[in-house]
Amino acid sequence: MLGEHRREVLPNGLRVLLVENPSLHSFVCSVYVRAGARFEAPERTGLSHFLEHMLLQGSENYPTFLDIMRSVEDLGGVVDGQTHSEYMKLAFGVHRKHWRSVMKVVADVIMRPLFDKGEVKQEKSIITQEISRHRDRKGRNISVYELAYELLLKEKLDEAGSRGSPQIMAGFDREMVLEHYRRFFVPENMVLCLAGGVGAGEALEEVRGCFAPLRGGDGPPELVAPDVKSMRARSIYRETEARPIVEALLCHRAYPLGHDRFDAFRAVSHLLGGGLTSRLFTRVREELGLVYDLSLIHI
Repeated sequence: MLGEHRREVLPNGLRVLLVENPSLHSFVCSVYVRAGARFEAPERTGLSHFLEHMLLQGSENYPTFLDIMRSVEDLGGVVDGQTHSEYMKLAFGVHRKHWRSVMKVVADVIMRPLFDKGEVKQEKSIITQEISRHRDRKGRNISVYELAYELLLKEKLDEAGSRGSPQIMAGFDREMVLEHYRRFFVPENMVLCLAGGVGAGEALEEVRGCFAPLRGGDGPPELVAPDVKSMRARSIYRETEARPIVEALLCHRAYPLGHDRFDAFRAVSHLLGGGLTSRLFTRVREELGLVYDLSLIHI
């Protein structure tokens, strides 16, 4: 059936999801890793985000950022990296006729990163600029998503959010990044997703050839327990000249993926506010004209 998925687990524990769709001219390989701020001690907040950046700064066969980018963009493809509080994603997309070439790039980036000391130092400057986009002139965190993360999981606000801070990042070095990589980039803690106009069977064979050397670790790392001492309503409002608009975020703890109430939670969330035809969206945006965007997200 068109778009049906196939799930395989390699002998080393790597989970592979394949979606074959002959009607597509594209091919996307995404690597998901269970890592993020929820696995970090306070003094290491932001290390997963830093690691995501460093993975694209050079590997054994593509020793610089430009080498990695050109190897994909010369094929007409794109590269994207994201780090969330509980997972990291690296995605590589190309035309389906170049899928084998991009798989070699993915394998090298994931399995043979260099973590050059000079690049570690330079990337601190780049990520500091990224963090600064979410700070006001007083150095306060003004990202509603970062503040929500703090309120839900921390007893005391520390401005670090899930990205960390320049002060914390100053202590990061190559050895720390390498240790973090070895802890999380083990096959039983990763999922490889392949989708597009490529046969699932031949794609799986390529995966086996590329990722068989990836060795297992000590199992998936555990989440760091929240230090919020009691569940209660908490709120914060920050007035700042850095934002000419008002952003409001109402959030709550929910059920994790795999919980028997997860699907019911998603359904209720959607009924309350998800979608362009929800009563909330229609009333607040279309009738009152109060907002540009109103959406349901999962932090």
